[in-house]
Amino acid sequence: MIHEHRGEREAAAQAGEADFLRAGRERPSRAAALARAVRLRCPRCGAQPLFHGLVMNASCASCGLKYEREPGYFLGSIYINYGLTALSTTAAFLVLRFGWSWPMSWVVPPLLAWCILFPIWFHRYARAYWLAMDLHFDPPETADEQLPRSAP
Repeated sequence: MIHEHRGEREAAAQAGEADFLRAGRERPSRAAALARAVRLRCPRCGAQPLFHGLVMNASCASCGLKYEREPGYFLGSIYINYGLTALSTTAAFLVLRFGWSWPMSWVVPPLLAWCILFPIWFHRYARAYWLAMDLHFDPPETADEQLPRSAP
């Protein structure tokens, strides 16, 4: 029974891939998707910005990719943001406190500021990375996951 479901999933994935390619959209390579994420551009076409200030656009004006597929879609990007913040803070604390023997009164204030400011700045990049990797590994398969292209 498990194998039957796996076969159905594989067939659906292949059909989705065929629909994706028939629509004239190629799945971007991992390198292209990462480069577009670093530039905060649409991971599919790279033509439009993902954000207007700190607010994410709903979709790409060029290719019609809908950025948020469902409520809670970017929960994974929060984990990326939190993980990088925690990792960098821990590494900096260990180096400053035990490597360079700074007193706690010198270590805590800058690290506290880092823990507040870095996630605010990095949230756009975490979302862009999450979207790019999701598009690379699991492209939209249904029409409601991508907006239709508007006529020029």
